[in-house]
Amino acid sequence: RRVRGSIRSPAITISTFLIFCLIAISNQLTIKVEPKSVDCFYEDLKSGSEIELDYAVIDGGLLDIEFIVKYNEVTTLSKMHEEGKTLGSYKSVASGDGTYAFCFSNLMARFTVKTVSFQLRVKEPTELATPDDLSPLEKALQDIESEVQLIIREQTYYKIREQVHRNTADSTNTRVKYWSLAESLLLLLMSLGQVFYLKHLF
Repeated sequence: RRVRGSIRSPAITISTFLIFCLIAISNQLTIKVEPKSVDCFYEDLKSGSEIELDYAVIDGGLLDIEFIVKYNEVTTLSKMHEEGKTLGSYKSVASGDGTYAFCFSNLMARFTVKTVSFQLRVKEPTELATPDDLSPLEKALQDIESEVQLIIREQTYYKIREQVHRNTADSTNTRVKYWSLAESLLLLLMSLGQVFYLKHLF
């Protein structure tokens, strides 16, 4: 029993530690971008770092936003995003050491505030090892890492889609409620008008 425990315990500890590290590295934020403004987030990256950023407009206007990437204050990408029409995903490899800025521009809007949710994942370059150099435990940990990253990404995507659809449903319900109240008020006024009109005739 002691021998089995000493073999299995490190694997469980390493796997648990890896999962918590992946969750900590994966940063998801939700922000509100005011009209006629640009919000940027900065990250210091090393050359060769793999960058993955998923974003979505949850609420506001036509669910559109402009996505901008800057490297050392120089714009390298400018992309107009419309929720449901274009894919809110960005993948790239850092071309050099320096500060990278990921910006969301709402300059096109006059009055509408946009709610944007995004998740940034950065994988720093490491020395490559051949499969023969890895132990079975290390290979298993690599597989777990890939699966956990995929699960986190899928969960984030479905969470954002659920929130977008919920906002749409709430907006529709609110409009239906106000239209129903307006129709009821109009029918009441028409009924009162007809009563007074008939009394006026007789």
